[in-house]
Amino acid sequence: MSEYKCCRYCEKGIYMPVVKKTMCRERGVVSREYLCSKFVFDPFKMQVGRLRNMDFTKYEKEDYSID
Repeated sequence: MSEYKCCRYCEKGIYMPVVKKTMCRERGVVSREYLCSKFVFDPFKMQVGRLRNMDFTKYEKEDYSID
């Protein structure tokens, strides 16, 4: 959780990827790693990596049976 404690993931900030800065309602334009005392974590701002497709060719029909 501590790696997500920065203004980039704050509910009061808007991340600007072109300049790699955050526009904060409280402090103005700050770096994305900046952290102020008014930080409130917003889990919806996290970017989750894309899941890889599984390779099912290495499994046989017997691997899926319940018997």
